[in-house]
Amino acid sequence: NCKVLLTSRTEYEDFESVNISELSFDKCLDLYKKNANVSGNEQDESIKQILELISLHTLSVEIIAKTQKKSHLSADEILSKINSQGILLPENKIRYKGNETVFSCLSALFNITDLSDEEIHVLTLFSLLAPNLPLKFDTVIRWFSNEELDEDCVINGLNTLTEYGWLIAGEKGIYIPPVPAEVVIKKQNPDYIFVEHMANELINETDHCVKASEKSELLMHCSSIIKSIKHNEEEGYAKLLHRIGVAYKKIASYDIALEYLNASLKIRERIFGTDHEETASTYNNIATVYINTGDYEKTLEYYNKALEIRIKVLGSNNSDTIELYNIISKIYQERKEIFNPATSIGIIVPFRAQIPTIRNCIKDC
Repeated sequence: NCKVLLTSRTEYEDFESVNISELSFDKCLDLYKKNANVSGNEQDESIKQILELISLHTLSVEIIAKTQKKSHLSADEILSKINSQGILLPENKIRYKGNETVFSCLSALFNITDLSDEEIHVLTLFSLLAPNLPLKFDTVIRWFSNEELDEDCVINGLNTLTEYGWLIAGEKGIYIPPVPAEVVIKKQNPDYIFVEHMANELINETDHCVKASEKSELLMHCSSIIKSIKHNEEEGYAKLLHRIGVAYKKIASYDIALEYLNASLKIRERIFGTDHEETASTYNNIATVYINTGDYEKTLEYYNKALEIRIKVLGSNNSDTIELYNIISKIYQERKEIFNPATSIGIIVPFRAQIPTIRNCIKDC
């Protein structure tokens, strides 16, 4: 038996709720003034209005206060600018139920903060990653740097965004909390092209990652990216989904693997049709997921689809075609059934060497 502890402002069904005391109004006022570097009581009235507006949400207190300090504005000026932006409600209204103004205030703050295009670029990339997972500075630079964003821009962006409070730097690394991340994604609405370089850097690292825990964390970032960006029908996006699915398969997360592989398959069938090697590759990997779950009917269904394409596209004597034929034959042997390719797909493929065990001959394609 195990117990799961969630800290959230949202009430979830089937969970026992325990209310945790928030910071008092006076302590939030002190926190704001400390982060804004404000002394005396001259700005207290405006600060109190800001605190009421954000429902004493401590993270928002820090971000707004740091923005006031960085922008050399008074609390009255910050409050006026926030109010002038209007209300923007979050997509996930359940998550913010009763605290919609927190999301709206941070959205307004994003609009009035004087960030450069490069700093917004860095912040948007960071917002697409899994929140609250600290990353080493060098890792972020490696993932973010590309032709449009050189290392110096990334470094300067990280430093500035930390000063504003949108990113948090700690002993374990730098990270973004979920609320600011959702605000930025809502405002920027990034697509696959925007994140293509970073996404491929991440998935490349999973291919060379030895520790399962590190690979799982990388895949959490990959999943966060896919959930946050606008979907498209391009092959690059389909290939990314395919590679994420294969990576999840390798850590035995089969349900998630199928989710990504099937999403990739839908796009590839639309782009290439059902007689293309890329489509066959996805059929093949879906089959390898099913064989690991023990669903041999589904395994054979997808292996046979892949085999039929490879015979048409590569020919019956191609090594990949023969290898796949041998895998299918071995499954039938282990199930004590007869595999008759002449009746299943109308073509006889030469049978090569016997294969010791079916799982040892599975190949990622």
